[in-house]
Parts: sequence; structure tokens; C-alpha cells
Amino acid sequence: MGNYHDAIERSLTENERKKIYFLGPVKREDIQVLYCRSSILFFPSIFENLPYTLLEAMASGLPVVAARSSGITEIIRHGENGMLFNPDNRSEIIESIGTIINNPNLSASLSKNGYNTVKNDFNPEKSAQNSIAFFLDTIEKFK
Repeated sequence: MGNYHDAIERSLTENERKKIYFLGPVKREDIQVLYCRSSILFFPSIFENLPYTLLEAMASGLPVVAARSSGITEIIRHGENGMLFNPDNRSEIIESIGTIINNPNLSASLSKNGYNTVKNDFNPEKSAQNSIAFFLDTIEKFK
């Protein structure tokens, strides 16, 4: 897979390097401010079931670029409410990020659709209902 940071850094123009920051770990109390100041969320994780980071970013109106893996594909619909990439394909990663950066209309559409996805499909009430239904169904199967 390699190092995403290095691959992205090498692909950036000098002007793009002034706009992209790799922050590493962030304190919980700083996350909302960062979402508000950001233009995109890049989420390369390949071992997530239901990543709250994606939901938080989408609820904040950020377009997201995420790895096509695990539970991420249950949240993101490529080109509709975010962009997905094959984590083993560096050029696909760079292309997905560039597509959002260079297309403000697409960025706005992904942001709006991402927000609506969280609002409609992952709100606390619906999440609780889905969890309860899953547990009741599981209990019923093992009676």
C-alpha cells in the first residue's frame, strides 16, 4: 500500500501544497473547528466498520474521499455523497481528491448529499431503531 502522505505530497503542485495540511492526531475538542475550516476529509482507513469520523465530517458539510473497504461502503455512495478509492491504487486516491478540489459544483453536491445521508440514515433515532431490530432478530434466531 505504501505511505499515502508521501504519494500525495509528491503529486501536488507548489500551489496545492499551500492548501493541503497533514495534521496527524487531533485533540477531540479541536475537531469541530477543523471540520469548519476544511474543504475536504480524506479517510484512508481500511479497517473501519462504521466510522464516526466520516459521519461527523459529512454532518459538518464536508465532502469526503474514503477507502473502498469494510463498512465505509455502507455509508458512501461513490460520486453521490462522497468519493471512494481503491486503497491499493495511489493514482485513484490522487484522482479522487483532485476531482473534488477542482470541481466546486461536485464538491457542493457531495457535501449536501453527505449531510442528508447522515441526517436521514444515521441520525440517533434511526441508528437506535436499527440496533434494537438487529438485536431482537439475533435473539429470535438463537432461541
